[in-house]
Amino acid sequence: MASDSQHAIENLSQENLTKNMEHEDQVLFNYPGKTRSIVWKYFGFTKKGLGPAIKANLNMNTAICKLCKKSYANKGNTTNLLFHIDHDHKRTASGDENNNIKKAPTQPTIQALIANPGRLTQKSRTNLDDALLKLIVGKALPISLVKNPHFIEFTKLLDPRYKLPSQQDVVKSLNTKKDQMRSTLKLDLGSVSDVAITHDGWTSCATESYSAVTAHFIDDKWNLKSAVLQTKKVEGSHTSEKIAEGLKEVQTEWKLPTSLTLVTDNAANERKAAELLGWTRFGCYGHRINLVVKHALEVTELNKILGKSRRLVTFFHQSTSATDALIEKQKLVFSNTPGLIGHKLITDVPTRWNSTLAMLGRLAEQLPAIMSIIFDTNCLNKTAISTVKTYCLTSEEHSVVQELISVLKPFETATTILCAESSPTMHKVLPCMVKIKKKLEDVESNPLTSPVVKKVILKMKEELLKRTQVEDVPLLAALLNPDTKNLNFLTAEEQVSARQLLMDTALNLKVDNAALPNVKVKQEEAVSAILPDLPVLPDIDLESDQNVKFECEKEGPSEKKMKLTDMDEWFDDVCFIGESQQPLQNLIELEVHRYFSHNQPQSSKQQTLLQWWQANHYFYPQLATLAKKYLAVPASSVPSERVFSLAGIVVDKKRSRLKPDLVDTLIFMKMNMETYW
Repeated sequence: MASDSQHAIENLSQENLTKNMEHEDQVLFNYPGKTRSIVWKYFGFTKKGLGPAIKANLNMNTAICKLCKKSYANKGNTTNLLFHIDHDHKRTASGDENNNIKKAPTQPTIQALIANPGRLTQKSRTNLDDALLKLIVGKALPISLVKNPHFIEFTKLLDPRYKLPSQQDVVKSLNTKKDQMRSTLKLDLGSVSDVAITHDGWTSCATESYSAVTAHFIDDKWNLKSAVLQTKKVEGSHTSEKIAEGLKEVQTEWKLPTSLTLVTDNAANERKAAELLGWTRFGCYGHRINLVVKHALEVTELNKILGKSRRLVTFFHQSTSATDALIEKQKLVFSNTPGLIGHKLITDVPTRWNSTLAMLGRLAEQLPAIMSIIFDTNCLNKTAISTVKTYCLTSEEHSVVQELISVLKPFETATTILCAESSPTMHKVLPCMVKIKKKLEDVESNPLTSPVVKKVILKMKEELLKRTQVEDVPLLAALLNPDTKNLNFLTAEEQVSARQLLMDTALNLKVDNAALPNVKVKQEEAVSAILPDLPVLPDIDLESDQNVKFECEKEGPSEKKMKLTDMDEWFDDVCFIGESQQPLQNLIELEVHRYFSHNQPQSSKQQTLLQWWQANHYFYPQLATLAKKYLAVPASSVPSERVFSLAGIVVDKKRSRLKPDLVDTLIFMKMNMETYW
């Protein structure tokens, strides 16, 4: 039957084709002369001149379908014409009993699309390849995913036209995308004058040492940006000279400013490396808080309580029957608070003090359920109940734990605040330390506080005094915050010293202060510069009236540089009556004085710190430069540690043989994906 239909189509007469074209406005002529291809049964040409339908009088460059009037270029090859007939008109089944040719429907059915989906465009293939790279990088999946038969089957069901690239092609695409992201990041880094970096080291499961460097800066639109610059394998020991050499290579490769602020942990080799480079170094406050609490928890009387707590948690973790009994008791004890049902006890980690706080907090929360296990002899055997009873906290120990939790909570809050990455943190260092000291004094002054907790507080105060002295970087950052610029939490002498530090730092932005040019200032401008407050100007909604046109927008000569005034310098002695030659140093002093005298309006309380500087940087240009420098410095080196949290997923036991360059590529793209993909 199919062969008969095919034969009928190939022998269609000119009368049948003409019959289907009677309603069309345009007359098409058959291919002139003899031809072997079947496509000329369906395609024709229009006339371009008078006379018979020969090649000279026909437009042979364009072939037009007699069924749907689609036009195609005729360059001697009929492949595109044949594809049109097969795909759009189903050439092998387009004839009926009377050999009448049927036009294809204007919109194909779903069944037709599934049976013959057509070719995949280059744009679609590029989008699918890019989505595949995002999946591999974003979820830290192995590149061998493209060879997984189940994933291949999954992609075929989604789109059978898409063919997964090979592993080699995926690696090439990753390197190409990485180069594009690096170029964009270099442009951002090249547009700023101050950059802060963090540095830390890490050892993988394959016993390979890596170092990570992250950059932090504020762009022209006052957005705080962070980026991972590199995750490089380090050979040999981590000496200060080797660290300094690696950081210098990063500075040269990324064309960073000559003077950088380096944030690291408190290791001696990191401190020495900063000295060798001549950079400003700031010790991570996350590590400082960790050391303060860690040493404070070493009080002898507290070690007994912590030891019992660890043994109790370990027993429940090792006994499934004890865990099941705890859950059953939770259902009875916490029937009115279902959110506490199902909570398991938490084991602390020696290197993380906040895990000790989490352990004590969960024990204090679940103590009623644990006590109910002790008094129920049927839920566990005698040995298990005896173990729980031995390690369970007494009422006095529970009271100490409750007090200790209230002491440690401010440290946990401060750590969370200072380790943030999406907003400035350096200006919060001093307020956090003042808040912690105030909380410690409140608990210590309470007559009901136990002697054990008082010993812990005394140890904390000693450690805070040793590790959290007032430094220039957090002090300047606090001064550059309008909410804390007065430093009310410091003594009057310290406030005066801090303002002088800000003045000196602003002046030191210039290499040679003695050679600063003199600036002409009108007498009235000099007077207005020292006024205590600036007027608050109303906001102008430029979008509300598109017809408003300012004088600066009027058309004028674009090639010539327009002066700020149309008066020549010859009139200076007439126009600038009472002028004074003001060195730039005096202008900076006036700017600083105006900044401290300016009262922040209530409406600006709704702004973030960077939004405030974006709105006011024109009034304080020199201080704005300092704000970009010091507010971009992170208060901790946690960004580098977060890199290694991802690195631990990328370089695991199943992928321990990854090449260092590929490790760097995957981490760079993952950590910078949201901003630079």
